[in-house]
Amino acid sequence: MRPASSFFVLLWITTLALSTQIHSQNLDTKPISGLRDIRAGAYALTGATVVVRPGEVVSPATVLILDQHILEVGKDIVIPDFYQQIDCTGKHIYAGFIDAWSEQEVAYPGAATSYWNPNISPQRSVAESISESSDAEKLRQQGFAARLVAPRGGIIKGVSQVYLLGAVKRSHQALKSTRWQHAQLTVPRSGPRVDYPNSPMGAVALLRQALYDAKWYAESWKSHRADATQAAPEFNASLEVLAEDMRTTRFVFDAPNERMALRADQLAREFALQIAIRGSGREYRDIESIAAMNRPLLVPINFPDAPNVHDAQSRESVSLQDLMHWDLAPTNPAVLQQSGVTFCITTDGLDDLSVFLKNLRSAMVCGLNPDHALAALTTVPAKLLGLENQLGSIEKGKIANLAIFDSEFSLQQSTLSECWVAGTRYQLTADSQTRKGMPWSGNWETDLSVADKTVRLRLKLDSVDGKVTGFIESIPEPSGKEAEPAA
Repeated sequence: MRPASSFFVLLWITTLALSTQIHSQNLDTKPISGLRDIRAGAYALTGATVVVRPGEVVSPATVLILDQHILEVGKDIVIPDFYQQIDCTGKHIYAGFIDAWSEQEVAYPGAATSYWNPNISPQRSVAESISESSDAEKLRQQGFAARLVAPRGGIIKGVSQVYLLGAVKRSHQALKSTRWQHAQLTVPRSGPRVDYPNSPMGAVALLRQALYDAKWYAESWKSHRADATQAAPEFNASLEVLAEDMRTTRFVFDAPNERMALRADQLAREFALQIAIRGSGREYRDIESIAAMNRPLLVPINFPDAPNVHDAQSRESVSLQDLMHWDLAPTNPAVLQQSGVTFCITTDGLDDLSVFLKNLRSAMVCGLNPDHALAALTTVPAKLLGLENQLGSIEKGKIANLAIFDSEFSLQQSTLSECWVAGTRYQLTADSQTRKGMPWSGNWETDLSVADKTVRLRLKLDSVDGKVTGFIESIPEPSGKEAEPAA
């Protein structure tokens, strides 16, 4: 058994090893007392293969980061003395990924000046009620540095917000992006409990009525402002926002299947709306019609698990459609690429975020070009969100969001080693690599005195592939003296 001193040393080291985040100073509106340390946010990443944007590579290159932004990118860059140099020889640096879809519960507005049906709530805003992201660390482990969050529930749901995925206050993370209004063409699974609508047909009817009401509302106010003798309509916050968004804002329609996508396109043409489609991953089933819409798609890669067909009884419960989708789902991004569809790749529908890179590489094995895959995670969402001057590529003046892999990200064996969010470094694999070379597995015992009582404790640790797991348990005191051996 190892001594108690080793127990406490190990416990301290374990705590440090399991903390994988390295935080830089947070930007704050409060003045700094004393002299500001300019070295705190000054980094030089040297010797790397830098993928500036899909199809544009510089190697070996240096990336200079100062505070939250990229100061310089290229070869033969003179590094100021006060910069902390980080050797990235052999590594590939990409722009941090952008997740263009997620949902979160958002409070509904009061009924006083809202639409008569609470499922029409365009004035809802994620920015006003967003909570801290519980998935930020998991997303960084997949290379994501920014994420769009939309309101959940309702038929016209409200406005989304794009956030950086750093481990600091939300007030420091919001980005001013292009406004997106969100909607769906079916009965919402969450939200206000109302009698109507209770079918997809009713949901579409309510949506169309709200859009026509907003159009009438805008025209009535225009007539009143032109001629004060014309009666002004009663103020309605929902119709006020909806009327303006119909004119200036991109709508994003949920399409849980390819037929819903086509219906959303028809509705958009009826009201001259600029839209994007939140896809289902089944667009391959009618790719010609999907491509003909000429609408950008937000595409999930939540590929299904292999159906259980190990025995006759299990096989009977698996439909041919399920088998075909299991086989064809990983080809969906490649089919969209080959058909010239503009699309973003998202984490939508993934119960386990840790499989994102695995699924992305499966899509590339099935024909998705790596440059197109990278664009669908960087330059395309940045442009659609109006953030192309801040995100999506590694260029001077842009936010220092980076994903650093130990080789090309498309390779199956490639490992994401670091994710940078606005100049803050998050090391993802260095500690686990360190743990692999250390003898963590074993048992440690010690005595702990609490309130004049001594408790015997045992720490059990196990290390597999650099991942350390374990638990602490109390050791019961012996019930009495050991029995005398028989004569």
